[in-house]
Amino acid sequence: MQSTSLPSLPVLIVALLGGAFALSANLISVMMVDKINTGLPEGKQRSIFWWGTELRKEFRQRYPSSRLVLIRDLCVGLMILCFAFEVKFWVFR
Repeated sequence: MQSTSLPSLPVLIVALLGGAFALSANLISVMMVDKINTGLPEGKQRSIFWWGTELRKEFRQRYPSSRLVLIRDLCVGLMILCFAFEVKFWVFR
């Protein structure tokens, strides 16, 4: 039986950063839904709990000069990069 060891401090820091990027991306998505909903009537508003991939496209059509889509995409990309580092340095050490 192999002994399990705790992850090193850099691995924990990368995990916390990945979680922060994931939380930030989710909060930005909720902001985007809220901004879209301000221009829609009551019956056509989106739920903040149920939205799909079309959110990015619709937000960019309504607000072409906003940078929320870019910031959200950066957060998602950095979250994936942190996950890849976690796998490389913690799982396959």
